[in-house]
Amino acid sequence: AGAVIAVTAFVGFESATTLGVEAVSPLRNVPRAITGTVVISGALFVLAAVTQVAGFDARGADLAASASPLNALAAAYGLGGWGVVADVGIAASFLACAIGSTTALVRVLFALSRDGVLPARFGDTHRRFGTPAAAVSLALPLIAAVPLLLVGGGVDMRDAMHATLSVGAAGYIVAYILVCVAAPAFLRRIGELTPLPAVVAALSAAALTAALVAFFVDD
Repeated sequence: AGAVIAVTAFVGFESATTLGVEAVSPLRNVPRAITGTVVISGALFVLAAVTQVAGFDARGADLAASASPLNALAAAYGLGGWGVVADVGIAASFLACAIGSTTALVRVLFALSRDGVLPARFGDTHRRFGTPAAAVSLALPLIAAVPLLLVGGGVDMRDAMHATLSVGAAGYIVAYILVCVAAPAFLRRIGELTPLPAVVAALSAAALTAALVAFFVDD
């Protein structure tokens, strides 16, 4: 169950694909961007996890009982100022995640409109800047409405954040499962299906489904 929440820090690694049409040499640069994101982010998460576990273990403290492990470690080792720096970094990370996720959603809506799945007006671009302004006007109100409605309805800010993270993580995982199921069928249709992608897709879909079921059962 905890792994599903942890996935929220890793989701969106494939967002570079939504900018493939606008990229230089996309068949080379997009796979590099995705692979680099996974490797660098994975290394950072492992380093952060090992550091926190080792820090709490050295002081005989319970990591699971801490509401803010980084701040607790900084204070315990006389580095309280670095806890503030970490908070600023976390806030910047949330902002970057929001911008990246919004950009990906807007590009998907834009592409769906241009392909005839959504109304054509959502494929309109800004007259001066050429940006997908119509898709932005569709996405941003929907994105902002959820937290505003939760907080406006009297839900505690932290509870609202936990709820949106949980729903978001579940949504991402369901989307990844659907992609894993669809990928072999798509590759077969274009005549490029090989055993390795089929096996990886099947194993990934099974693992993600098991994690999601465990999350909802435990929750």
